[in-house]
Amino acid sequence: MQVRLYATLRAATEGGRVDLDDDCGTVGEVLDALVERFPDLGPLVMTAPRTLRPMIAVMVDGRDIRHLQGLGTALTAASTIDIFPPVAGGAEVTRRLAIRGLSEWLVRDYLVALGARPDSARPDEARLHADGWHVSWTQAPVRVEGSVMTLTEFSLVFAGEADAVERAEARFLQKAQRGGG
Repeated sequence: MQVRLYATLRAATEGGRVDLDDDCGTVGEVLDALVERFPDLGPLVMTAPRTLRPMIAVMVDGRDIRHLQGLGTALTAASTIDIFPPVAGGAEVTRRLAIRGLSEWLVRDYLVALGARPDSARPDEARLHADGWHVSWTQAPVRVEGSVMTLTEFSLVFAGEADAVERAEARFLQKAQRGGG
């Protein structure tokens, strides 16, 4: 199972990519294994045992665990876990964006038009990479208040070099708000 850590978490894990051979069945077990292997990582991601820091984003195969089962989210041996710290300033940032009313194919199409491309090993994953940035997303139906209408809300996480993330997010919003503009 592969775990990818970003920004300030890279230094605590000797490079940011960790392959776990452990029998970790949940995200909580992965975090326990990581903290055991890299003790300096513990205070960066956890406030107490089995308590994730509020601003840490953990994605499993491109889906935010906050929209799954949290630390109890089940994993397979093929799962990829991405862990993003809160970042302000510096060379690498993480930006979150929520947007409603688009279809997944359109979200993907807009991102591809910005230069993002899928991982060749997982082309259907809700995660794309570009030069200097990458993006992952989750989606959930939301009911429009005072209406019987339901829309899909996408939670996107843009991460990477500050300038590249800022440009990609702004261009994505422009496309989404103008219907492809």
